[in-house]
Amino acid sequence: MLNDPPSGAAAQPLRLCSVCDGLDAVLLFAAWFARMPAGCRRTDLSMAEAMDYLSRHSAERFDQVILVPNSSGNASPRLLEALIGEALRRSSTVLVLLPAKARLRLAPEVLARVKILRGPPFSDAAEPEPGPETVAEAELAAELEAVARALPRWKQLTMRRKSAAAASHALAAPPEPAVPDLPAGLSTIMVLPAAGGVGGTTVAVNLAAELALADPKRRVCLLDLNLQFGNVSTYTSLATSTRVIDAYRSIETLDGDAFGMCLQPLAPNLQIFPGPGEILPVDGISAPQLHRIIGLAREKADLVVVDLPHQILDWSEAAFIEASVILAICTLDVRCSQNMARLRGLMRSENLPLSKLLFLLNRSAARRSPLAKAALAEFEKANGAAFFHQLPEGGEEVALAGNAGLVLHRQAPGNAFRKSLQALAREIHGRAAERVPDRVEAG
Repeated sequence: MLNDPPSGAAAQPLRLCSVCDGLDAVLLFAAWFARMPAGCRRTDLSMAEAMDYLSRHSAERFDQVILVPNSSGNASPRLLEALIGEALRRSSTVLVLLPAKARLRLAPEVLARVKILRGPPFSDAAEPEPGPETVAEAELAAELEAVARALPRWKQLTMRRKSAAAASHALAAPPEPAVPDLPAGLSTIMVLPAAGGVGGTTVAVNLAAELALADPKRRVCLLDLNLQFGNVSTYTSLATSTRVIDAYRSIETLDGDAFGMCLQPLAPNLQIFPGPGEILPVDGISAPQLHRIIGLAREKADLVVVDLPHQILDWSEAAFIEASVILAICTLDVRCSQNMARLRGLMRSENLPLSKLLFLLNRSAARRSPLAKAALAEFEKANGAAFFHQLPEGGEEVALAGNAGLVLHRQAPGNAFRKSLQALAREIHGRAAERVPDRVEAG
């Protein structure tokens, strides 16, 4: 089996080296890598840099080298043959991943030294190289191409869409998991990045702003619980306050009034508890202190949005217990898929309710290649759940808004990413707990 550890090294993690040529190749590798055991040590290279890297690290050895060339035929056969030769000096197992029915134009003696797998889905059995096109196949292809050229433009587009749909259906996994739903009675929304750089803080800030905008009668509080590198204040142009660091140093004695003095308004019904402004230990608070902070925030607001760090810390279990829902922000890559599979396993072992964990796909492409659709299906299959929402790629406007310290509904109200969060905010309001009436002081 490909996924078995090498003999005599059962306790050692697999050492892998991937060499991918282009985005589709990366997605194909991601679909294959989802089958691998946890804990693999990876070296990921592009086709352009692989020869230089392998030449400079001549002593490095791998259990497997995985080559994923460009399936469009643009890859240089000479470069690929040189890489295969270099890979065989580093590992006894060299795999070449290809889409189904793709051809690899290499010399037979080179092909005999590697194992070719086509997918997804992938099997452990090496597959023979498809034979050359027959005369009949070549004539049929030429005839179809001539017909396509003669057709009107709209007919050509229709044919392409049908071909793409057929390819997508051929690569698709078994029936997709049911799309989960928000629980009722929402009050505390945890935003958890599946990995660094997936846009968790951007989602948390703009979701809180959309929640406040969607219902001015509901009070919203946004907490930045990234104790080392929190960026909520950066994305909202809020000044650093020494009151926050003082609050962290005396959480046990922190009361509602002192907590309220740490809050900074971003809108009439939106207040923010920013990060400490200094680097604290990642476990700078305990589980009881986390419960206290969330409780104080709930006294001030009807909806509490919490921007969590992407690490699992000593107080993470307390955060998951406090959460009404955990929105796990993911991108379509191997890191997020593996991290979320590990998190689900951890939550299951700790008897934490998995129903709270909902996956949000960030930076979702408007048009996906068949490989991208297959990678999405593999992600959902590996994690046993479909994506709850898919947030579209917002482009440069999102980055510019963050750098300017402005929320998107002010900077780019028509942005597709912003509109998707606006719809999510309305959905959350529809499932939120009853609004707590404002307190009226007795005169």
